[in-house]
Amino acid sequence: MEAGGLYGVRLWGLVPCMELAESPEVKEILRRYREVWAIGHALSLMEWDMETYMPEAGFRERGEARAVLRRMIQKILTSQGFKSLVWRA
Repeated sequence: MEAGGLYGVRLWGLVPCMELAESPEVKEILRRYREVWAIGHALSLMEWDMETYMPEAGFRERGEARAVLRRMIQKILTSQGFKSLVWRA
């Protein structure tokens, strides 16, 4: 998986969208989605490290860290505020 490609938007694709968005709701959705992108990017790097250099003894802790980051993404995307923005946009 390409670093930063997780969850469908790479930063280089998101920045121009933010500049072109006219709706305040869409701008806010894109602003909040930057957090999802950043966490997804970190997850991609962690997964790459697991497949290349990480010692076997670190897998348990890495798995726990990845689970926390995935819950953070879920919390952002399923929050009432985010869903409300999507419905208004």
